[in-house]
Amino acid sequence: MSNKTSVSRYLIAGAAFVILVAGIRAAGPLVVPFLLAAFLAVILIPLVRKLQRCKLPLGVALLVVVLLAGLLGAGAIAMVAAPITDLSARMPEITEGLQYQAERFELWAEEKDIPLPDADTLQASGTTAVTRIVTVMVQTVGGLISSTVLILILMLFMLLEAAHVPAKLRAGLGEASPALDRVGAIVTTMRRYMLIKTATSFLTGVLITVLLRILGVDYAVVWGLVAFLLNFIPNIGSIIAAIPAVVVALVQAEGGMFAVGWPLALATGIVFLVVNMLIGYVIEPRFTSRGLGLSALVVLISLVFWGWVLGPVGMLLSAPLTMSIKITLEGFPETRWAAVLMGR
Repeated sequence: MSNKTSVSRYLIAGAAFVILVAGIRAAGPLVVPFLLAAFLAVILIPLVRKLQRCKLPLGVALLVVVLLAGLLGAGAIAMVAAPITDLSARMPEITEGLQYQAERFELWAEEKDIPLPDADTLQASGTTAVTRIVTVMVQTVGGLISSTVLILILMLFMLLEAAHVPAKLRAGLGEASPALDRVGAIVTTMRRYMLIKTATSFLTGVLITVLLRILGVDYAVVWGLVAFLLNFIPNIGSIIAAIPAVVVALVQAEGGMFAVGWPLALATGIVFLVVNMLIGYVIEPRFTSRGLGLSALVVLISLVFWGWVLGPVGMLLSAPLTMSIKITLEGFPETRWAAVLMGR
């Protein structure tokens, strides 16, 4: 009887999970701004509390934090809005340039007697795939920019509510409730993870922008923003971020300190490799515990899953969302085994 009860419980839990995922996917346009606002609120709560410790009232502290976030968002929009618009208009030109480079590569392979299986089909499919990646990334960044005001408003109300959540939890669960300690540990761990990841992602974006500008790559600010966003995806985010920048470097009209074409594209790829090796394997491990890591398989599965549920923004949020689930599972003895399986 107990075995049947356990099976029924797992089936009910699985059915509830499927219904929940279907609901999130259907409400994706509404869910995405809420998730972005929630992650920003988690990052900014310590700043609000620090301002309160400086004798500022809660309302004033919230106003200062939201204005600061708004100014940073407005500055980012001012920096990338024009380049993104120009890049979108140049997509046909970039596609033609990529096709030209593919034809040159095909001729070079023929001169060297290097066989290419079905070269025409490979060239067409490769060009289409790379162009689609660039287009989706540009559209995703533009979509995030257009939602900035809504995200800031949601973040304000979440920060306002967060100030009263601890008191509500103590009143609802009781001062001596073990669940209260678990919730506090989950929130603290998640906040630390998000702060460190945001700082290292920001450093990645700045370094990419500066170095690509030195090389003379077009739209360096856009590629820095893309690198900042995709750095939240462990292991493969930096690879995805490098693709559009390398493509544009390959086909752009002027190559800065390098000749047009492959030398500049190669230098751009090296920049991404060096920066991400420096951040991911030297700087970030000094501040993050290895226990916070996700296995490579879990990262890949979460990328596909959240991308399917929430679209391109879901891919950007895949690592933080999966990290939130892992930390939540770690907080309860009954589900800690699942968190261990998700780890490295």
